[in-house]
Order: sequence, then structure tokens, then C-alpha cells
Amino acid sequence: MMEPIASHGTLGVRLKVQSVWELAHEKPRSVSLQIAEAETDMLIGDLGLFLDADLTKGEIGFTLSSGAQGSGHATRATQAAIELIFASSPASEVRAVTDARNESSVRVLERAGFHQAGEQQAIFKGEACIELVYVYRRRVAL
Repeated sequence: MMEPIASHGTLGVRLKVQSVWELAHEKPRSVSLQIAEAETDMLIGDLGLFLDADLTKGEIGFTLSSGAQGSGHATRATQAAIELIFASSPASEVRAVTDARNESSVRVLERAGFHQAGEQQAIFKGEACIELVYVYRRRVAL
């Protein structure tokens, strides 16, 4: 069993690579994370993280198996991934983009603390859609 590097409640997020910071100095600047239930270590989804060239902005995407949806796993995994990005890089914000029709993903992002920053026209699986752009900004201690 891999040790989780970040966890919330009953959910651990386990890295498939050593660290986001190490990868930030290589090409591409992305990492794939596994989402696993901490008690069983059963894989239930994944997260993709990306850091831009100057490491000031990150982006996150996630998928969760249908059987694991609706239990808060995606929200906790997203929160853990945000903490990981901020703890391992100088990024000041994390962005996420979702199809406006994907109400579950919208709820996950909003519960995780993201705020809608805009929308854009896109083509997804050959169909026109509207993508919602969400941003989570690093909190600065006063």
C-alpha cells in the first residue's frame, strides 16, 4: 500500500510519482494522482494536475467511478490536491474547467472552494457546449 501524501477524512490521495515539485522541473509539468478509499485502498478515481511554465498557476481535473460518486470523495480529493499544489509549488491559483451541463462537477468545485471566473464556448465529444471556468486562489495570511 502506498502512503497517502495528503488526505481528508476517509479518503487518501496517493501519488504515482515522487512529487509535484520534482515534475515541475521536467516536461510535461503534469502529474496523475490516484484517488483511493483509505480504509480499503480501493482505487475509485483519479486527478490530473498541471503547473504552468513559471509555476504561478495550476490546473486540476478529476474523474470518479460511478459507484463512488455522491459520497464527498471528489470534493475531499480536490481539496487535498489543492493543498498539495500550494504546499509543493509557488502557484498562486488553481483553475478547473467543466462542462456547464455537468452539475455534479460544478457542485464539487464549489464545495471545494472554487469560484466561477468565467465561461467559454467549446466542442466536447463533437458537440458544442459551454465550459465553466473556476478558480481557487491561494489564501494569503494577514
